[in-house]
Amino acid sequence: MGIIIAASVAFVSMLMGITLFTTLTGSSLYSSISTYAMCGGPDGVGGLPIVSAPNGKLLDPLKGAGTKTSPFGPRTNPITGQQEGHLGQDFAAPLGTPIYAAAAGTVVKSGPATGFGEWIVLDHQINGQKISTVYGHMYADGLLVKIGDVVTAGQHIANVGSNGQATGPHLHFEVWVGGRLTGGKAVDPVPWIGTGTQAADVSDVSTPAPPADSEPAGQSNAQWLPQLMPSPPSGRQNTLTPTKDQMDNVKTIVGVGKGMSVPPRGWVIAVATAIQESSLHNTDQGDAAGPDSRGLFQQRDSWGPLSERMDPAGASGLFYRALEKVPGWQSLPLTVAAQTVQRSAFPDYYAKWEQAAVNLVLAAIGVAPISGQGGGGLDTSCIGVDNVNGPAGGSDIGNKVAAAAQRWIGTPYIWAGGDAHGPTAGDGSGHGVVGFDCSGLALYAWAQVGVTLEHRATLQYNVGQKVPRGQEQPGDLVFFHSAGDTPGFMHHVGVYIGNGKMVEAPDVGLTVRISSHVLDSSEYAGAARFTPTAA
Repeated sequence: MGIIIAASVAFVSMLMGITLFTTLTGSSLYSSISTYAMCGGPDGVGGLPIVSAPNGKLLDPLKGAGTKTSPFGPRTNPITGQQEGHLGQDFAAPLGTPIYAAAAGTVVKSGPATGFGEWIVLDHQINGQKISTVYGHMYADGLLVKIGDVVTAGQHIANVGSNGQATGPHLHFEVWVGGRLTGGKAVDPVPWIGTGTQAADVSDVSTPAPPADSEPAGQSNAQWLPQLMPSPPSGRQNTLTPTKDQMDNVKTIVGVGKGMSVPPRGWVIAVATAIQESSLHNTDQGDAAGPDSRGLFQQRDSWGPLSERMDPAGASGLFYRALEKVPGWQSLPLTVAAQTVQRSAFPDYYAKWEQAAVNLVLAAIGVAPISGQGGGGLDTSCIGVDNVNGPAGGSDIGNKVAAAAQRWIGTPYIWAGGDAHGPTAGDGSGHGVVGFDCSGLALYAWAQVGVTLEHRATLQYNVGQKVPRGQEQPGDLVFFHSAGDTPGFMHHVGVYIGNGKMVEAPDVGLTVRISSHVLDSSEYAGAARFTPTAA
């Protein structure tokens, strides 16, 4: 609908009933997030065998490495503040702690589940009864078994995570008499568990009724949104479809935030900051403005030891500690809070990642994404994407420049990418993928006619012959400056191809493309033209 609603209450209520914005570009990332209902079904899944457990014993699923925290029974949900029935026993343990099968059995679920992030369900036969054990809050890369696998007691099946509705790394462990997926009842797991590597004899364990309201309701994004994004984001929003490496870093940022009891709004600010600073890659290099900058947040030497800045968890902790020192940070606009921590040369650049950060956080906690504004690299609704090459019509030199830029349509955006010969790895954030940033594409295009340019939009603008408005021709470089930029600073450049269109390398997560109506943008600062030395 494209409607912006100021009041957060109205904002949330709209999400419950209708789509607030247009569909989010790149939302295929979240298609794998599923809700598993507690419905009846056959023993196992698809006729899979149920394997008997020897001697009716359960092993401690962490073999003594966990600490009991939230017990089975009624409680206040630490995330939502709502009363609920807690169907299992929580065990706090460091991230990555091995999780072991409590008994021999068959894997009937292994994958995403609402609230758990990722879970595993094992079915067992114990003393003639069907018993399920459930293991929750792992990350996807911490699942070591798949549906249909037959496991032995004590087999390493997963690793402790902090996924889904979790306030820190832990294992949520359940025992169901009659089967988790076949209408059974949840019981307190503690009497069923042996100590350390020893098992308990469970032949006489009673089967109490489940606590009131024991059916766990999956949390919707509308319930989370007031904590993550109290009001609509400012400006046009970019999107990001993350790689596994990027998503792992999101999970680390969120997990550290949970562990430090940082409110969820802080997780969003941290993720948006890391997108802008490093494209969510743990980068072992800086740039001209900060040659000592390192890691997810591009923290400089003054932040702390290199080993801590290059550790995603350590860097996240440094960021959160600095954020929490900012007075009133929870009520500040995201870009203001991030800039107060980072002191970037580009203070307005964080805002465009707010909605992408919200959806990445939702993915990390196992909740479906919100829809929202897809977006280009410029903060204006006047620029649209055009898949049809614009006509030439300028000089021969200019037409060659325009054609050179168009050759690379579809090439990934890579920070600091591109030179006179074509796409490069840039700052390495693409992990072997080559591409262009905006000024890298511009310098490449003009290099094809013998003009050497610096790899910075502002420097390119400064040395070019300025073109009066209305006299732009194909091959000219068109530059963009926003009200929040330093005077004279150009934050974006494209190669003009005529009819109000340019070829651009827009931003992280996007590819080289043709955009239209660029001369109508409120950020359009002017064009520059160059003369080859041989001409």
